[in-house]
Amino acid sequence: MRLPVGLELWASYRSTSPRAEVTAEGFKYKGKTYDDPSAAAKAAKLDAGASETASSTNGWVFWMVKAAQSPTGKIAPIDVFRQAS
Repeated sequence: MRLPVGLELWASYRSTSPRAEVTAEGFKYKGKTYDDPSAAAKAAKLDAGASETASSTNGWVFWMVKAAQSPTGKIAPIDVFRQAS
């Protein structure tokens, strides 16, 4: 599943608000590009202080998009793009 390049992603985790972006190469978080959303989500959780075992996550539900960028017109996890196809 290809997400739109330039799509801005955000999350809320442990009183932090990490941001990422979809690029042609993958998911860019804090200057590093990851192949999939789960790897970028894990990096964000580790930055927020999660342990290695607690940082594992499903990036498709961790990362959110704003209503204006969502196919549903509502704030939603990026998984909404897979459901819309």
